[in-house]
Formats: sequence, structure tokens, C-alpha cells
Amino acid sequence: MRAAALAAVLWLLAAGPAPAAFTLPSGVVPLSDLPAARAKARREGKALAFLFVDTRGGCGLCAQAARLAAERLSPAAVVVHVDPRSDLGRMPSLVRDALRSPAAGQVSPRLAVTDAAVRRVIAVVPFRYGKAYEAALDGALRRIRGR
Repeated sequence: MRAAALAAVLWLLAAGPAPAAFTLPSGVVPLSDLPAARAKARREGKALAFLFVDTRGGCGLCAQAARLAAERLSPAAVVVHVDPRSDLGRMPSLVRDALRSPAAGQVSPRLAVTDAAVRRVIAVVPFRYGKAYEAALDGALRRIRGR
């Protein structure tokens, strides 16, 4: 009995802590509030940036990249969080197709930037490491401002 209990405790310790969730910066709108986000984007002359990321996972790199994307694009876009666990069937088809495109890559976070009416894709930003990701976000920002 003691051996089994000790083995269970050792197994739990080896598994490590449960992954921690993270929060996105204030101002990021959930996809469920898309009508309000669209209205705000139209009113403020901004684009919509659909940020596809799971905030419930424990990926520190994903959290850092998602926060950076939201902060970098928020001056020119209303950032909309797309939760891969619950929003796949609810996002506009234009956004879904952009996020599934080869240009978006296979890992998250990834972004699809559209006009406020969600009729035209302005940019698709896949996750990249380090300065390459920052450059991709800056490129998306230039495309938003140049539209």
C-alpha cells in the first residue's frame, strides 16, 4: 500500500504543475462580441484583427506572442480573440479561411486582419520567433494603415 502511494506521489511530482491560463490585454474583445467590435472599428476607422490563440494552455511563448500582437495592433485595429476550443464554428468564413490558409501557419497565435465590414483580408500573420514575429506584426500594421 505504501509503495503504491509513494509511486502515485512521485508520478504526480514528475508530471509537473498544471498549465496556467493567461489573460489578454484589456480591450481585446471576445468573438461573441463581434457585432460590437465591428461597430467600434467602423466608428474609429480601424480594422479588425482576429487573434487565434488558446488562453487556457500553459504555453508561455504563446502568451507572450499573443499579448505582443494585441498591444502592437491595437492602435490601428480592434483585436478580437478567437478561442480555438469554442469559436471555430462561429467565426466569419472569410476569417476562418484566412486562419486556415498556408500563410497563417499551423501554430498559434496567428492573426487574420480584415476591414471593419469583414469583407476583405488585409493581412495574415503566422507565429514566428523573436524579431521575425515583431517584423511580421509591423508589416501588418503598415498594411492596415496603408489600406
